[in-house]
Amino acid sequence: MEFSYNTKRFRYFIGLSIESKLWSTKKQCIKSSASNSLEINKRLNHIAKKTINIYYDLLNNSLTPSNSIIKEKLDMALKGNSSLVSFYDYVDEFIERSKNTKKSNTISEYGYTLRDLQAFEMYSRRRIDWE
Repeated sequence: MEFSYNTKRFRYFIGLSIESKLWSTKKQCIKSSASNSLEINKRLNHIAKKTINIYYDLLNNSLTPSNSIIKEKLDMALKGNSSLVSFYDYVDEFIERSKNTKKSNTISEYGYTLRDLQAFEMYSRRRIDWE
């Protein structure tokens, strides 16, 4: 799914792949000749409405929308609250626990690696996570 806002493009994988011959570019949905088209189009509409609602909720709360925030909120809306810890939360916790067992140089290297990952995330405009 693609959603454009403020000259940015948000892409979200919904877990489906459709042959181009079954996709209506004019209507932006699956052609009715495809099997399960009604259910899949309902799902697409549901995700699109959630995405738009998230975007306007961010604007209404004076928050700047970004792809990572929209993805995080959309994941929560579609998949529910996950018990999985985010990648960065895990790394922060790992570094904190390592302070008791590792040398200070090793801890510093972990910090450098974390900063490099964050810089790469900014450069590539893609959120780093377990997926």
